[in-house]
Amino acid sequence: MKKLNLLLVALVMATVNCFAGDVKTVVLQISQETAMHCQNCAKRAEKALTADKGVKEVAVNLEEQTVTVKYDDAETNEAKLIEDLKAGRFEASVAGKKCENCQEHAKEGAAAGEHKHGEHQHGGDCCEGEKK
Repeated sequence: MKKLNLLLVALVMATVNCFAGDVKTVVLQISQETAMHCQNCAKRAEKALTADKGVKEVAVNLEEQTVTVKYDDAETNEAKLIEDLKAGRFEASVAGKKCENCQEHAKEGAAAGEHKHGEHQHGGDCCEGEKK
């Protein structure tokens, strides 16, 4: 009987793992306009994200204004995580991700010998109407 129970538990766990997605990690950058100022802000961001059943782990960095999230990509995605933060009253973007307009401006600026445009987080002036 004990062996049967162990076999059943192993079978259930194997089945669950087969349907689980890959665990991915994303770093979300909180905007300056809705910056986290204290531990209460950090807890509010964490609570907004952990309400999403696909979220496995959240790490908040107040100094850098980032939130690192490990999530199951079968249950949630980057856009949903950003929406979760918005529900917690934070605007965020994927750290280092640039939209096509930013990338195009960076190429044009480099070709003209100008400063490196496109270093801002998604959502800058050249990103108007661009939601990637």
